[in-house]
Amino acid sequence: MGAEWHAPLGLLADYRDGQLHGAELRERVELHLAGCPGCQARLAALEDTLATLRAASRHSAPVSVLEAARALYRERWRQPERRPLLARLVFDGGMAAAPSGARGGPGQSFQMVFSAGDLEMELWQEELPGGTWHVIAQVLAAEAEAPRVLAGTLAGPGGVPVAAQLQGSELHFTDVPAGPHILRVELADSILVADPVRVGL
Repeated sequence: MGAEWHAPLGLLADYRDGQLHGAELRERVELHLAGCPGCQARLAALEDTLATLRAASRHSAPVSVLEAARALYRERWRQPERRPLLARLVFDGGMAAAPSGARGGPGQSFQMVFSAGDLEMELWQEELPGGTWHVIAQVLAAEAEAPRVLAGTLAGPGGVPVAAQLQGSELHFTDVPAGPHILRVELADSILVADPVRVGL
């Protein structure tokens, strides 16, 4: 996780609470925090907020008010818990790019494959006129039906995320600049994170 990318608040909260799944993900977050003053400040602000809430908890609200607030929160923000999965690169076809137009694009194109447990994520990159890239991502399961993809983002240099357009089971990212990116794919029960994803040759 490079310094140009900033950890989402949920990931920082999971890190702070010791809820990250897997030592490798925790180590990557710690490595990122060591070199990112912005994320260090966000983590410190989270700690301050929690300390303020703990101090305020000495004053209790009526039980009926608390129950009404909890019910409202549960109803409005009900979402399944999603476990983060770190996907590792297992194949990089960019080392031997496909001929121009192999999947219909005008320039170079190549495939990358990432793996996270029983899930595989296939990325196809096509060069566009002007030097940007069209990136297509699809998540497949080894021995089961492909998981339902909800959303995806690519965050590159500068930390500005590019949101995907969902087309069937594929995520399409258009006009992506070349360089290292972090790919997050939200599934029904997990979030796949691939870092780094090299966009372009």
